[in-house]
Amino acid sequence: MKHLTLEAHSATVTNINPRPELHGDETKVAVDVDVAYTADAGLLKTLSRGGASGEAFDWSFLWDDGDVVRDLGLRDLPFDRKYEDQSVTFEITALEARRDFHGCVLRKFKASPERGGMVDVKFQVQVPPDAADVAWLTDLLTHKADVSVLVDPPAQGDFIEDQERETEGEAA
Repeated sequence: MKHLTLEAHSATVTNINPRPELHGDETKVAVDVDVAYTADAGLLKTLSRGGASGEAFDWSFLWDDGDVVRDLGLRDLPFDRKYEDQSVTFEITALEARRDFHGCVLRKFKASPERGGMVDVKFQVQVPPDAADVAWLTDLLTHKADVSVLVDPPAQGDFIEDQERETEGEAA
């Protein structure tokens, strides 16, 4: 399984959606946090779908020699779905505080090419907060934040999947 880590970026929280989430018979609060930031186009090589060989796709055709976006009608570039549904730690530093949310899930990766070889990146983090965190997260709608996404230690299932793939590769 490929894991994703996004180093600290200055980002904007564009939407906060608190919602109920069922855990067996128990209802808990969950929050969807939509994040947007601008990154170097090299991030596309990390997140984009590879070809049949599994190598990263070369997105350089999106920009001309002057780093101006070519009008090709491409907006939301396709990211590999293997990065979704991973258990991650979502670190946010803003409002003179830092909060770490463990056991979060990433969803809805999107990117759009921008001038100067940059991309606008958007994604959603599903956060399992406690009640005090919901108000703090809502305050982020009006402030810039530094965000990081770090992969949580792999679950036993991840190790089993990795071992099965290695075994299949050796058998081929």
